[in-house]
Amino acid sequence: MKVFVFQPSNAPVGSFEVESLDALDAGLEKFRRIECLEAYDFLECAGRRWTLMAGPSGLELVEGKVDRPESAALDPSPAARLLRRYRRAYRVGASALGFSKVLAGIGWGLGVVTALAGCLGSSQVAQGEAVLFLLYAFIAAAVQVVVFMFFSVLVSVLGEILRASLDTAIHTSLFLDEQQKSEVVDEVTKGF
Repeated sequence: MKVFVFQPSNAPVGSFEVESLDALDAGLEKFRRIECLEAYDFLECAGRRWTLMAGPSGLELVEGKVDRPESAALDPSPAARLLRRYRRAYRVGASALGFSKVLAGIGWGLGVVTALAGCLGSSQVAQGEAVLFLLYAFIAAAVQVVVFMFFSVLVSVLGEILRASLDTAIHTSLFLDEQQKSEVVDEVTKGF
């Protein structure tokens, strides 16, 4: 079952999967490692709603949608907004690194397929042309691998630059004191 998570303003935060509603707490804990959640964020699943409320042991699920009281701040704290922004940006950096690995795999796969096709194709041509056919196939395979590896490295570098920029942004943030900076870095880099 898919569980959708929203901010109090109904802006979507994300979603996660659970086997049953009994596994909602465990699924929420996994989701909280990825996404920053705050009081009054709410969940929807199977036509039911739950709200995250501040409790003695942190955020707890309460059945039903509880609206944020007027006395509560309408905007989350700057630290909470930054944490959410940095977590999403770190996720983009991690996605770029994952995509670079996919590009490298595609390059190697295409190179191998091209080389094999060249080997099979060389057996179908005249004896004198077979060596030339194989040579062209291996050159084409090598070019494919090199081009895909170049783009793989380029995307990987961009992902690492993004992550390094985020580290700098957190370190120089005017909205966070030293303890909050340490907490933000620990929180957003968890799992990356």
